Amino acid sequence: MDPFTTGFNRALRGLRTGDRNSLLSGAALLALALWQRNRKRKPARELLVRKALKPGETIVIRGARANARSVDRPV
Repeated sequence: MDPFTTGFNRALRGLRTGDRNSLLSGAALLALALWQRNRKRKPARELLVRKALKPGETIVIRGARANARSVDRPV
């Protein structure tokens, strides 16, 4: 059973028939399904390089998405 589909159908049935329990349980199932979907997604950014700097050293920091191609780095 898919909680999203079940919750959606139950909430619509509750709206149509005026059954408060069906409406609220459907809304709870929808909220649970959306929460689980958002938890499974990867973050938009991820750590690419970690480096300890000596005093006086500088680096350039670039943000990239998790699925982005690698960036050519000057050597």
